[in-house]
Amino acid sequence: FKLLKTFSEEEIKEFGRFIKSPFFNIRKDVVKYFEIIRKYYPAFDSKEFTKEKIYSVFVKNKRYDDIFIRRMNSYLLSCLKDYLVQVELKKNIFSNKKYLIRQLILRQEMKLAQKEINEAESFLGDSLNADYHVFMLKAEIEDLKLDVKLSERDDIVSRAEIYAKLPEYWLCHAFNNMMIGLANISTTEF
Repeated sequence: FKLLKTFSEEEIKEFGRFIKSPFFNIRKDVVKYFEIIRKYYPAFDSKEFTKEKIYSVFVKNKRYDDIFIRRMNSYLLSCLKDYLVQVELKKNIFSNKKYLIRQLILRQEMKLAQKEINEAESFLGDSLNADYHVFMLKAEIEDLKLDVKLSERDDIVSRAEIYAKLPEYWLCHAFNNMMIGLANISTTEF
């Protein structure tokens, strides 16, 4: 329960809603298990907080089963990991956009994919004074554009234009990484 100790009260509430969603968790027993454990938040250090006590609340009138508790802990940990992935995904707008575009391309929804690409490009803005992350993201957009073009038709001119831009963004990304590395080396030597 070390991982649960790191959760804020709001995260505990949000996780409770998360595991109740049948999209993320189909096991109702995990929800019940979490509700029992949640009572011991935030410290999880009460003398009442034992595997045997949790089991006796979860399963009435049965002899303690350690394998059952281990299994429930495993299911709960799996849900916790999935929740943390979702928390991170919510923060990264560009990654969400990229995953959406990839799904649209797979589903042959090219017009909608192109619209999302255009929005992503305008989100990133002009390349002037951009840091290396922006160059990397622009290169990813060019990759997505290529995927759309290749899926739509065999447009050699468009493909050539896209291929021409990719090295520029990847080189800028590599150069920026090199400069950051050199800056870190020079500051740690003194």
